[in-house]
Amino acid sequence: MRALEPIFAGEEVLNDYGPLPRSDLLRRYGYTTADYAAYDVTELQQSLIIAEVQKFRRLDEADLAARLEYLDDKDALEDGYILERRSDTPAAAVSLDHASNDTTIPADLRLLLQTLLSQPDEYRKLRTLPDLRLAALFLDTCRVFAQVLRARAAQYATSADADAALLRDASVTGRRRAAVEVRLAEKQILHEALQGPETIVAHFSRSVAPAADAGRDEAPKKRRRMA
Repeated sequence: MRALEPIFAGEEVLNDYGPLPRSDLLRRYGYTTADYAAYDVTELQQSLIIAEVQKFRRLDEADLAARLEYLDDKDALEDGYILERRSDTPAAAVSLDHASNDTTIPADLRLLLQTLLSQPDEYRKLRTLPDLRLAALFLDTCRVFAQVLRARAAQYATSADADAALLRDASVTGRRRAAVEVRLAEKQILHEALQGPETIVAHFSRSVAPAADAGRDEAPKKRRRMA
């Protein structure tokens, strides 16, 4: 390490590791500090994402392998996908015309989900799909993204409330306390990330349902007039 300016005797010298999440801080250096909480992340494994996609829309092994190979050839496939703390709040509503440009899902993860959820003749030309088709695909990605987040949260042996209780216990100290802080932060990131897709799916469900109900109510009236 080299100083960039003179340091006089008795001056305090501080080291900044940069935008490092507390999980890395704990793993590399054995401690955490709240100064790095803004950089916390959680990871979603590719295997978990694929498993949740398969629950939503089953792909045969050959089709799945072809899609993953397509992404790998484009250097767009990762073993794990990072979620960071949200710097904004999810939109209360998303216009159908602009839904395909929403940033609720990280771009690299969204590409994986869209590639896996699209039709066989679509995944190689996602950018050229009609707006309405992209919007429909976007809703499916939101639904599956929410599934992935819930599945990831279910992998923890403790709840967020249990972790918060541990941190209120003065006897929980040292690296154990640091590990609980990291674990709780990961759960909070998952909770924050879940608000986006849930808000969007709920919004479109409300906007579509009345139209569908109106159509069902109108049909009997027409039949009565014709009788």
